[in-house]
Amino acid sequence: MDQIQRDIRLGQVFSPAAPVDKLKLFAGRAQQRADFIDAVLQRGRHAVLFGERGVGKTSLSSVIKEFLEKVGQTVLAPRVNCDFTDTFSTIWKKVFKEFRYIEERQKIGFGGESDAILHSVAEQVEGRDVTPDDVRDVLSAVGQNRILIVIIDEFDRVAERMGTLFSDTIKTLSDQSVPGTLVLVGVADTVEALIREHESVERALAQIRVPRMSRDELNEIITLGLKDVEMTIQDDARARLVALSQGLPHYTHLVGLYAARNANRENRLEISRSEIRAGVEEAVKNAQESIVATHHRAVMSARGESLYRQVALACALAKTDERGYFTSSSVRRPMSVIMGRTYDIPAFARHMNEFCETTRGPILQKIGTPRNYRFRFVNPLMQPFIIMDGMSKGLIDDDKLTELGSEI
Repeated sequence: MDQIQRDIRLGQVFSPAAPVDKLKLFAGRAQQRADFIDAVLQRGRHAVLFGERGVGKTSLSSVIKEFLEKVGQTVLAPRVNCDFTDTFSTIWKKVFKEFRYIEERQKIGFGGESDAILHSVAEQVEGRDVTPDDVRDVLSAVGQNRILIVIIDEFDRVAERMGTLFSDTIKTLSDQSVPGTLVLVGVADTVEALIREHESVERALAQIRVPRMSRDELNEIITLGLKDVEMTIQDDARARLVALSQGLPHYTHLVGLYAARNANRENRLEISRSEIRAGVEEAVKNAQESIVATHHRAVMSARGESLYRQVALACALAKTDERGYFTSSSVRRPMSVIMGRTYDIPAFARHMNEFCETTRGPILQKIGTPRNYRFRFVNPLMQPFIIMDGMSKGLIDDDKLTELGSEI
């Protein structure tokens, strides 16, 4: 593999902008994959995949088809994305468009030839709204003699408005043992919206939580990707990349891509810490515009001496619980290390509260009661970005990270 071929291939094995859709490049998630397959293979069972943004829910749902096909199953697995304008009917019309069949129509005359006309099932409901009964009838017909998995992604965008309709549909499909599995992909609130009006639907619904990835799973992403392009990585560079990712595979792919390309440009097949540093710089410059813009709004100030950027960094470095929540007191130490002198909560409490308001994002959400508030990032992808931005701007360096006892 030459330098140009490797550069092209790197953009395929590390895919920060798109879900992994090839089984050979998919890492980790053994338990979640097993739970998913159990739901698919049990008639009358459906599933909801939920977890924070950026943890790889879409990638997990994307590779199930290939996994089942590798063990000899015939699988049809259409996927559609929800948006804020969708209704129950428009979502299912998107699904029905993926169900296609060919009609052979005889030509006029004696030639004996015929035309093959491609149709979609959506044509059968054109001009009217789709009902749960339509869904049942179509899935019953399409699901014969194959494994049918209907994946509806970004369901959290419509869950509040359509939780009841989808709960009713799931219950109908389950009660009548329709051959097909409906998989809804969203955040934790998706589950609540589904069962709020129809608690009995829980029996038919496999609730599969997709947590942040473990160190071993992130290591597997790096190993699989670099093996494919005949590259390696030094142990300390690997540890830095894994720690920077904060359990979010998006950043493993993003920084890994830029670090590997930096090494490849210099004709080096081994990635070192210097390539990871360069990868961080590139990742900050090429981060998602929504992340960059939201962060800028949160930390900008007409006063040059403002602490918003430093407080945001201290929040990103604070110790969290298993759900990503942290307290004001856990921000005190990273803030003091960043600033080089002791800072107590009153010095930055106002900044944290403003981060929870629309004028500065919000980038944080706050729960609890006065004197017992807990905070976490609204968008989990913001946390690693803030840390990398702080590294690129010199607000935090290796010595300060060591002082904090951070693995980054």
